[in-house]
Amino acid sequence: MSLVISKDYAYVLLSAVAMSFQISLVGAWPGKFRKQFGLEYPDMGNGRYSAKLTDDQWKIFNSAQRVHYNYLENFGPNIVCLLISGLFQPKVTAGLAVSYLVGRFLYGSGYMSQVGPKGRYRGSPLVHISALSWIGISVYGCIQMLIV
Repeated sequence: MSLVISKDYAYVLLSAVAMSFQISLVGAWPGKFRKQFGLEYPDMGNGRYSAKLTDDQWKIFNSAQRVHYNYLENFGPNIVCLLISGLFQPKVTAGLAVSYLVGRFLYGSGYMSQVGPKGRYRGSPLVHISALSWIGISVYGCIQMLIV
Protein backbone atom coordinates (compact mmCIF):
# COMPACT_ATOMS: atom_id res chain seq x y z
CA MET A 1 0.00 0.00 0.00
CA SER A 2 1.45 3.33 -0.99
CA LEU A 3 0.53 6.53 0.75
CA VAL A 4 -1.20 9.13 -1.38
CA ILE A 5 -2.24 12.39 0.21
CA SER A 6 -5.65 13.35 -1.09
CA LYS A 7 -6.96 16.84 -1.68
CA ASP A 8 -9.29 16.25 1.29
CA TYR A 9 -6.26 16.33 3.60
CA ALA A 10 -6.62 20.11 3.46
CA TYR A 11 -9.59 19.70 5.82
CA VAL A 12 -7.28 18.02 8.30
CA LEU A 13 -4.73 20.81 8.00
CA LEU A 14 -7.45 23.41 8.54
CA SER A 15 -8.55 21.45 11.60
CA ALA A 16 -5.00 21.57 12.97
CA VAL A 17 -4.93 25.33 12.44
CA ALA A 18 -8.29 25.67 14.20
CA MET A 19 -7.01 23.65 17.15
CA SER A 20 -3.89 25.83 17.33
CA PHE A 21 -6.01 28.98 17.25
CA GLN A 22 -8.34 27.65 19.93
CA ILE A 23 -5.48 26.77 22.28
CA SER A 24 -4.16 30.31 21.88
CA LEU A 25 -7.55 31.73 22.84
CA VAL A 26 -7.75 29.45 25.87
CA GLY A 27 -4.26 30.59 26.85
CA ALA A 28 -5.51 34.15 27.04
CA TRP A 29 -7.90 33.32 29.91
CA PRO A 30 -5.23 33.07 32.62
CA GLY A 31 -3.62 36.23 31.26
CA LYS A 32 -6.92 38.08 31.48
CA PHE A 33 -7.43 37.11 35.10
CA ARG A 34 -3.77 37.67 35.95
CA LYS A 35 -4.13 41.27 34.79
CA GLN A 36 -7.57 41.71 36.38
CA PHE A 37 -6.39 40.44 39.77
CA GLY A 38 -2.91 42.05 39.67
CA LEU A 39 -1.17 38.68 39.91
CA GLU A 40 2.48 39.18 39.01
CA TYR A 41 4.85 36.75 37.28
CA PRO A 42 6.30 34.21 37.96
CA ASP A 43 3.38 33.24 40.19
CA MET A 44 1.35 30.48 38.53
CA GLY A 45 -1.47 30.56 41.03
CA ASN A 46 0.09 28.97 44.09
CA GLY A 47 2.88 31.37 45.00
CA ARG A 48 3.39 34.40 47.18
CA TYR A 49 1.48 36.80 44.96
CA SER A 50 -1.58 34.57 44.74
CA ALA A 51 -1.71 34.43 48.54
CA LYS A 52 -3.04 38.01 48.30
CA LEU A 53 -6.03 36.93 46.21
CA THR A 54 -9.45 36.34 47.67
CA ASP A 55 -10.67 32.75 47.64
CA ASP A 56 -12.97 33.52 44.70
CA GLN A 57 -10.18 35.19 42.71
CA TRP A 58 -7.83 32.30 43.44
CA LYS A 59 -10.44 29.79 42.27
CA ILE A 60 -11.16 31.70 39.05
CA PHE A 61 -7.48 32.14 38.19
CA ASN A 62 -6.56 28.54 38.95
CA SER A 63 -9.55 27.23 37.01
CA ALA A 64 -8.42 29.24 33.97
CA GLN A 65 -4.88 27.89 34.43
CA ARG A 66 -6.20 24.32 34.69
CA VAL A 67 -8.28 24.62 31.52
CA HIS A 68 -5.24 25.94 29.66
CA TYR A 69 -2.85 23.35 31.08
CA ASN A 70 -5.19 20.49 30.28
CA TYR A 71 -5.36 21.62 26.66
CA LEU A 72 -1.55 21.95 26.53
CA GLU A 73 -1.02 18.55 28.15
CA ASN A 74 -3.15 16.85 25.53
CA PHE A 75 -2.37 18.98 22.49
CA GLY A 76 0.80 17.16 21.39
CA PRO A 77 -0.57 13.63 21.24
CA ASN A 78 -3.87 14.80 19.78
CA ILE A 79 -2.38 16.89 16.98
CA VAL A 80 -0.04 14.02 16.03
CA CYS A 81 -2.91 11.53 15.89
CA LEU A 82 -5.06 14.03 13.99
CA LEU A 83 -2.39 14.44 11.33
CA ILE A 84 -1.71 10.70 11.05
CA SER A 85 -5.35 9.59 10.99
CA GLY A 86 -6.04 12.29 8.42
CA LEU A 87 -3.74 10.50 6.01
CA PHE A 88 -6.09 7.53 6.03
CA GLN A 89 -9.53 9.04 6.63
CA PRO A 90 -9.32 12.81 6.04
CA LYS A 91 -13.05 13.63 6.09
CA VAL A 92 -13.77 11.48 9.13
CA THR A 93 -10.74 12.96 10.89
CA ALA A 94 -11.83 16.51 10.11
CA GLY A 95 -15.34 15.73 11.33
CA LEU A 96 -13.90 14.41 14.56
CA ALA A 97 -11.88 17.63 14.82
CA VAL A 98 -15.08 19.66 14.75
CA SER A 99 -16.39 17.47 17.56
CA TYR A 100 -13.10 17.93 19.42
CA LEU A 101 -13.21 21.73 19.04
CA VAL A 102 -16.80 21.89 20.30
CA GLY A 103 -15.87 19.54 23.15
CA ARG A 104 -12.90 21.71 24.12
CA PHE A 105 -15.13 24.79 24.12
CA LEU A 106 -17.71 23.06 26.31
CA TYR A 107 -14.94 21.72 28.57
CA GLY A 108 -13.45 25.16 29.13
CA SER A 109 -16.67 27.10 29.47
CA GLY A 110 -18.08 24.43 31.77
CA TYR A 111 -14.99 24.46 33.96
CA MET A 112 -15.12 28.25 34.20
CA SER A 113 -18.86 28.29 34.98
CA GLN A 114 -20.46 28.45 38.41
CA VAL A 115 -20.43 24.64 38.40
CA GLY A 116 -16.65 24.71 38.63
CA PRO A 117 -14.40 21.77 37.74
CA LYS A 118 -17.30 19.35 37.36
CA GLY A 119 -18.54 21.55 34.51
CA ARG A 120 -15.76 20.11 32.35
CA TYR A 121 -17.83 16.97 31.93
CA ARG A 122 -19.99 18.88 29.44
CA GLY A 123 -17.23 18.62 26.85
CA SER A 124 -15.09 15.70 28.01
CA PRO A 125 -17.01 12.99 26.13
CA LEU A 126 -16.61 14.77 22.78
CA VAL A 127 -12.91 15.37 23.41
CA HIS A 128 -12.21 11.78 24.42
CA ILE A 129 -14.28 10.17 21.67
CA SER A 130 -12.46 12.26 19.07
CA ALA A 131 -9.02 11.53 20.49
CA LEU A 132 -9.63 7.79 20.83
CA SER A 133 -11.03 7.66 17.31
CA TRP A 134 -7.92 9.38 15.92
CA ILE A 135 -5.75 6.83 17.72
CA GLY A 136 -7.80 3.96 16.33
CA ILE A 137 -7.76 5.29 12.77
CA SER A 138 -4.01 5.94 13.02
CA VAL A 139 -3.16 2.47 14.31
CA TYR A 140 -5.48 0.75 11.84
CA GLY A 141 -4.12 2.74 8.89
CA CYS A 142 -0.51 2.09 9.84
CA ILE A 143 -1.14 -1.64 10.26
CA GLN A 144 -2.84 -1.73 6.85
CA MET A 145 0.23 -0.08 5.31
CA LEU A 146 2.45 -2.78 6.82
CA ILE A 147 0.23 -5.65 5.75
CA VAL A 148 -0.42 -4.63 2.16
